[in-house]
Amino acid sequence: MARLTTISGIGSKSAAIFLLEIEGHRLLLDMGSGLEVGEHPDLSDVGQVDAVLLSHVHVDHVGALDRLDEIGNPPVYATAETWRCMPEQLRPAQRYPLTERGHAQVLGVSVETGTAGHAPGGIWMRFDTPKGGFLYTGDFSTEAKLLACDPFPKTASVLVDASYGDR
Repeated sequence: MARLTTISGIGSKSAAIFLLEIEGHRLLLDMGSGLEVGEHPDLSDVGQVDAVLLSHVHVDHVGALDRLDEIGNPPVYATAETWRCMPEQLRPAQRYPLTERGHAQVLGVSVETGTAGHAPGGIWMRFDTPKGGFLYTGDFSTEAKLLACDPFPKTASVLVDASYGDR
């Protein structure tokens, strides 16, 4: 069984944070902060997280990494380019690579990745679920000439962080 909980990122443009519970693990998809000065997501009900997976390096997707202690100091996974672009003050002690294209294992959970075209090193992530799969992508762009967006694989459910309606 898989369950998705929105922590932040629905409605107006704000921090992207989604909790995916899958195969007995609690995975946080992105850990952003708000775009306005002093805007911080509420993490008080998140509890312990087993790992954080980052879609790309923009502040609304990684800006709350300095608060990992509030969710149990889990390891954080991102592409090499995302780590390269990450501000030093946000780089966690436990950081691990994700491939830009291919398959990876995060705590035994299979993750398929592809480029998302929105930012250097940005990726989409697809997880196998009993009901046909789940794909998460932070922002994506199919029209960028320098940053390719790989075709999304067939999947039953998709969550796209594209809440720019008030921007």
